[in-house]
Amino acid sequence: MNPGPAVYDTAALPTELSWRYLVLYSVLNLFVDMVRSRLYSIKEKRELRQASFLIVVAIVLLIGFVFWGLPTLALLVGNNLIRQTGQTQQEIEIRPASPVLTDVPESTREDKITISGYAQPGLEVTLYINAQERAKMLVDEAGEFSFVGVPLDPDVNEIYAFAYNPTNKLESEKSRVYTLIKDKKPPELVDHPCPVVERFRLVG
Repeated sequence: MNPGPAVYDTAALPTELSWRYLVLYSVLNLFVDMVRSRLYSIKEKRELRQASFLIVVAIVLLIGFVFWGLPTLALLVGNNLIRQTGQTQQEIEIRPASPVLTDVPESTREDKITISGYAQPGLEVTLYINAQERAKMLVDEAGEFSFVGVPLDPDVNEIYAFAYNPTNKLESEKSRVYTLIKDKKPPELVDHPCPVVERFRLVG
């Protein structure tokens, strides 16, 4: 806010000079007001230019963050996840599917069994029982495989398999885990008396 015009006491001046000093003081006061107004105008324009400059800088920074900052941040986060999981997006897409085991019994008295299944042709399937590798073979052109004469452990057998692609050297997830119980007890023979013989004995 501009200060008001200065007030001067002309009563103490001589009469013949009072009007001259009054005119001079009025001119000086007008000049001072003009200078002050000019200074305030320059200051306001300078502040306006500064504010406009800050607004432009903020807009440029915002645009840069949207078009460059966010993609860079997403890339860094993605690389961090890749380092944690040890997998790239390409590996996830071309990783072979898990093999499927079929006709796995829940129990058996045999020491060895046959385990069959299917997977992508050309893959290498590895069979595990109780976390121990037992057999390995290639899947045929029909997408089938069969492990013959696989030895079993006593009691509980946890059976599963992995598929391996020798081309890109990537392995599938673990297949479904089957639990097979090996029954060590021989079959019990139950003696059921023949009704005809018993009746003959009673009659005789």
